[in-house]
Amino acid sequence: MLLNDEIRSLLKDDSSQVTVLSGAGIYAESGIPTLRGADGYWAVGSNVYMPQEMATLAMFNKHSDEVWQRYLFRSDTCMHVVTNAGHFALADKT
Repeated sequence: MLLNDEIRSLLKDDSSQVTVLSGAGIYAESGIPTLRGADGYWAVGSNVYMPQEMATLAMFNKHSDEVWQRYLFRSDTCMHVVTNAGHFALADKT
């Protein structure tokens, strides 16, 4: 496990490549619903199918139009958000 000083050093080094794994919450502040939150993508289903059913190959094979509609809605939501403080904090190398 890296110590905070080691992490800071890596982030300041322009030759370093760093990958950050975060939870869905980092995007919530920008207006992108989480998957399991009260208004999340998994909590709000269609009138006929549960969200967990929609994310399967079987559903895509049977009802591809409905699956595409759901994913295009999510894509459109993501295209209209702004960067939030969490994103800026990750990008800040100081």
